[in-house]
Amino acid sequence: MRGDLEYKGEVAVTNSRGSAATPVVVLARDDVGRGIPQKLSDLLSYLQSWRTENGLSGFISTWWSSAVDTVAPHPMNQAPVVQLLVRLTEIGVAGNWLEWARSEGDALLRNISDQGLLKNGWGDLPGRPLAPVIGFSGAGALFALAQKTEDHRYLDGAERIMRGYERSFAEGNRLYHAVANQSARWAMALLQRHIVTGDEAALLKAHAVISNLFEEVLKTGPLKGAIHQGGNDDTLINVYVGKCLYPLFAVAKFTEDTKLKELGLQASHYICDQAFDENGALKNYYHPSGSLYRGAQIASSALRRLLGSQRNIKAVRRRFISNWQCVEFPIFVARSADTIRGLRVAADLDPSLSNKVRTGIDFLLAHQRADGGIVNSIKYMGEFSRPSWQDCVSVNRWNAYTAQLLTEMLPLGVEPGRSLPPAMVKWGEKRTFRRDSADYQLQEDKEFVVGKLVEGEKESLCWRVDKRKGLVDVVCSDWYGELTGPRMIGDLK
Repeated sequence: MRGDLEYKGEVAVTNSRGSAATPVVVLARDDVGRGIPQKLSDLLSYLQSWRTENGLSGFISTWWSSAVDTVAPHPMNQAPVVQLLVRLTEIGVAGNWLEWARSEGDALLRNISDQGLLKNGWGDLPGRPLAPVIGFSGAGALFALAQKTEDHRYLDGAERIMRGYERSFAEGNRLYHAVANQSARWAMALLQRHIVTGDEAALLKAHAVISNLFEEVLKTGPLKGAIHQGGNDDTLINVYVGKCLYPLFAVAKFTEDTKLKELGLQASHYICDQAFDENGALKNYYHPSGSLYRGAQIASSALRRLLGSQRNIKAVRRRFISNWQCVEFPIFVARSADTIRGLRVAADLDPSLSNKVRTGIDFLLAHQRADGGIVNSIKYMGEFSRPSWQDCVSVNRWNAYTAQLLTEMLPLGVEPGRSLPPAMVKWGEKRTFRRDSADYQLQEDKEFVVGKLVEGEKESLCWRVDKRKGLVDVVCSDWYGELTGPRMIGDLK
């Protein structure tokens, strides 16, 4: 289980079959001069400040929900970190990357239940249903670690997770809820299994699974190439469209399927033409509307409960969409990294996309803070809102994806063994935000993050996060529990 490596010019290039950690490698010719090694070093330093004995912890703040009192280690923090650390080891960057990767991988193994589900794999927040994307991401990380270490514990763990989540969430080659980006992640894990084990059946299944996305893509109109959220949700959520790109190109590469590649390119053109603004920020989503569409939604929900079938119902429902409303905010900054990772492959295939992709990269990197973390969001609570706490934190799930992107952008020299530059981070920046007509202040150092109520010159502690323990050791009652995500707040425009 070993991926061969050769060095050419400014970049490291894996063999034509790729590795489980990085199935598709893009030359770094456009990345020289961006200071990628330093930015990556600073970001890894930030992520390391959140390491616990049970894995990488961190805040949860997604499109769906957020809370300051949930910072426990989560598989979606660990999965991209494991893969980027394996990548750093593969390309010969000096450091104890494999030790860190093993630590995260061992934490994943400890959390596999007897049913093959991840015990800490709750969806966004504890109590939310398990999501298959979480399990398939964890399995993919373990496949990558198994290939690099040849430790069969990781391979066995990945297989247990795959069986558990496929048994619980899928029938044949389809997920029950048919969420597009989660299907793409499933296909990616199957591809990683193929790379590690040589299992041709896994490659065929990966192709079948990701081919379900052909049912979800818009085939005409100005938003052509966009991908519906899933069988029950027609929304075009741009970060989720973006998450489909890399798996589409990866499976297309290994199966030599030009139709999959073309679908990936169409979705990439949609992102570059309709989802990016002029500054390279990724707009939030497009909401379907129409005079008869709401009635079709209600009818399709009832029919789904009666018939239990999505495929024909969604096709009929979508015929009633006559308009799309763009909801720009919140803009998720660090979260755009996974989209850009796929867009770099697209730009390698279609250079006409290169300028837009470069603008997106520059916007992302411009929002790295002095402590090394990347900004989570801009105007989380809506276009006319003041900064909220979600805008003031760095979310490790998305920061890990950003570090994975930067790892693949490294302009390394010919000789392996080169180190990243020392981190140059500064802690303690004070960030002000607003909540319920009151002013607050957030401050983070290497060990703690604190939130305080500010009333004139008086400051009152509201919550404090112990980063090394992955615990919130102080929290006022009015901060306890889930805070609703922006999708449920209503019209944010």
